[in-house]
Amino acid sequence: MEYSVPTLSIVFMVIVALTGIIIPIVLFTIFRKKYKANIAPFFIGCTVFIIFALLLERFFITFLFKMAAGKVIRSSIWLYGIFGGLMAGLFEETGRFTAFKTILKKSRSNDANALMYGAGHGVLKLFTFLFSA
Repeated sequence: MEYSVPTLSIVFMVIVALTGIIIPIVLFTIFRKKYKANIAPFFIGCTVFIIFALLLERFFITFLFKMAAGKVIRSSIWLYGIFGGLMAGLFEETGRFTAFKTILKKSRSNDANALMYGAGHGVLKLFTFLFSA
């Protein structure tokens, strides 16, 4: 049996991938030039996403799913969805709070730095969704 992917599907996959690359570059450029944002918050946002969402959150979820509570959560799509949303919110917001209270303490005077942080955080989240198998 031979499988094939429709050409239109491939075209739209390429459009989505290119959009996912172009939008972050445009945001970075606009925040940097028009709003005079620093570059550091962008990369701090990327780093915080890696540490809190990709490492700590996954470690916690893997640990919890080995317990009996994990079986209960995975048995219901509603519980699984609520749990996933709560974990993403808890870890990502904790990371954001920690970054702005420590590393970005001096950058809080310019609101554009918060936008730059969000762009960096969002870029890595976007890349995680777009380019993970």
